[in-house]
Amino acid sequence: MKKTFLILTGIILITMGFLLMNPASGDASSQNSADTADESLINTLNTLLQNSVEISNQIEEKKHARKIAFSEQEKAYLSSEISQLSAKLEKLETDFESVALGIDMNAFHAKPQKKFVWKDEVHKLIDPLITTLKRITARPRQIEMLRNEIGRYEEQLEIARAALENLATLLPKMGSSERRLEKRLLAVTDAWWEKERQISDQLAVSRFQLDELSKERQSIWESSQNIIRSFFRSRGRNLILSVLAFGLVFAGLRYSYRLLYKFSQIHKAGERNIYVRVMDVLYHLLTIVGAAGAMLSVLYVSGDWMLLSCAIIFLLGMSWTAKEGLPLYWRQVQLMLNLGTVRENERIVYLGIPWKVASLSFFTTLEN
Repeated sequence: MKKTFLILTGIILITMGFLLMNPASGDASSQNSADTADESLINTLNTLLQNSVEISNQIEEKKHARKIAFSEQEKAYLSSEISQLSAKLEKLETDFESVALGIDMNAFHAKPQKKFVWKDEVHKLIDPLITTLKRITARPRQIEMLRNEIGRYEEQLEIARAALENLATLLPKMGSSERRLEKRLLAVTDAWWEKERQISDQLAVSRFQLDELSKERQSIWESSQNIIRSFFRSRGRNLILSVLAFGLVFAGLRYSYRLLYKFSQIHKAGERNIYVRVMDVLYHLLTIVGAAGAMLSVLYVSGDWMLLSCAIIFLLGMSWTAKEGLPLYWRQVQLMLNLGTVRENERIVYLGIPWKVASLSFFTTLEN
């Protein structure tokens, strides 16, 4: 048994060592590819910066127009446009920092949730699980979001170009007596040309971000290996320590009980009275509670709220399941307390053979 345990321990250590090994670094990219990537990065940053400056100028123009506006309706319309432009400017600034720094800025700009939506306390335990799943799936969701943005920008770009084509067809039809209308249409054309250019720039930025994320995509084997390695460095370690704590406390208390049962004068005094039996039942119950408490304490000290939530949910589920078998458990407790239908030193017939009940506990001893 000891030899088998040592072999299993060696296999586990070798496996963990393999998982924790640093993956072999890939081949270095060529100098031309690096130069092309840097040039694309600089062009994207210049585009974002130019768009930010232009939208800032538009905001200032709208604010000036709002000051000299006469009607409240016109002021409200200009305020709405200013709000939309401010939102675009904020997104451009976030995209600029994200592209320049090469990191995801959502973690810094996300606002903390002030009010918890779920009313049930059990849902609070599930929240760390959902947070972990969201963090694990953040990359695929970000890729999907960029793809949706690209699709939306492509649709808007197609509409803008169709609108410009319609205006280009309409302008030559203006006569000399329609200068005012022609001037207005030219202003609309300029506005739509600007809108078409901004959409094209935003489309280019989204495509660049999607390309950058696609370059970092790993194979299924590499992703699985990284997930397993990360698991054993953090949650796997906490899980192993918590299971070890449960096993050590449970085994230690059980071994202590055996020593107590072997050397205690109370247990050697022949028939055990009701008080000794109650103490034995409580000791076995506290053994399970103590082992579970040790496991939860390890998870609490390590700060692993996801595993702690899983453990609490598991224990609650076990308790709820055990509730259905309370009558059966109560009959077993009665037998252990020597208060059931069968008691120690009584005679029973089992399979046609008379037996004497020598002892009643978790295990029953029969003598013939």
